[in-house]
Amino acid sequence: MEIVRRWGLIGLISVVTVSMISVGCKKPRLRSESGEKESEEPMLRIPAELRKAVIGKTFASLTLGDRVFTEATIRNITDDVIVVAHASGVHEVPWSAVDTEVKRAWGFDPSAVAKSKVEPAPKKAGDPEPATPIAILPESLPGENKSAQSEKEKAIAIAEKQKMLEAQLAGIRSIESSLARHSSNAAQLRNQLNSLRARQRNTSGRIMVERVEGKSTIVDRKREAAEVQVKLKAEEHMVAQFSKSLQAARKEAQDIQNEIERLRSF
Repeated sequence: MEIVRRWGLIGLISVVTVSMISVGCKKPRLRSESGEKESEEPMLRIPAELRKAVIGKTFASLTLGDRVFTEATIRNITDDVIVVAHASGVHEVPWSAVDTEVKRAWGFDPSAVAKSKVEPAPKKAGDPEPATPIAILPESLPGENKSAQSEKEKAIAIAEKQKMLEAQLAGIRSIESSLARHSSNAAQLRNQLNSLRARQRNTSGRIMVERVEGKSTIVDRKREAAEVQVKLKAEEHMVAQFSKSLQAARKEAQDIQNEIERLRSF
C-alpha cells in the first residue's frame, strides 16, 4: 500500500509537470493569425526623413550623374526628380541619372516609382460596363473653345518660362558679383607681387633688416613674393571658373528668352 501511494504521488507530479511544460510551450500566434497588422509607418517615413535632411543643404561643387553644379543648393526632392538651384540657374535631375549611393542616402523610393507604373487591371467577365459620359453642349462653337484653350495653355507656358528666366538672371547677377570680387582681389595681388619683385631686384634678392613701425624687422622679399604668387594663382583660378559659369548662364538665359519669343509668336 505504501508503494502504491509513492507511485501515485510520483505520477501526479509527472502529470502536473507535463501540463506546465505544455502551457509554457504554447505555439505563438503570428500577427497575421491574430488579426493584428504590422505598422508600416517606420518604413514609409524613411524616404521622407532622408529627403528632409538633404533639402536646404548647400555645396560648393555638386556632381549628380553627368552634371556638375557650382554653388548648389537642394531646393526640393520628389518621387521623380531632385531640384537643384545652382550658379547657372535651376535644374531638375531625374532619379534615373544619379548613382545608387545618392539614391540610398537622399531618399529614393522605388515603391513610389513602381506605383506610378502600375497598369490598370484587365477587365474580367461579368464586370459592369463603364458609364457613358453625358455630352454637354458647349456654350460656344468648337473652334472658338479650342482657340481659347490654346491661348490659355500658351499663357501658362510663357509664365513658367518667364519665372525660369527671372531665376536665371538672378543667378547671373550672383555670378557677376563673385567674378568682380575675385577679379579685384587678383588685381591687388598682381600689383603687390610686382612691387615685391621690384624691391627684390633692388636688394639683389638678399634678406634685409628694415625698420617697421619703429622696430627692426627681418624682411625676405623673395619669400613674400612666393606667398603672394600662390594667392594670386588661386584667385586667377576662381576668376576663370566664374567666367566660364557666367558664359554658360548667359547662353542658357538667351535660350529661355528665345523660347518665350517663340511661344509669343504663335
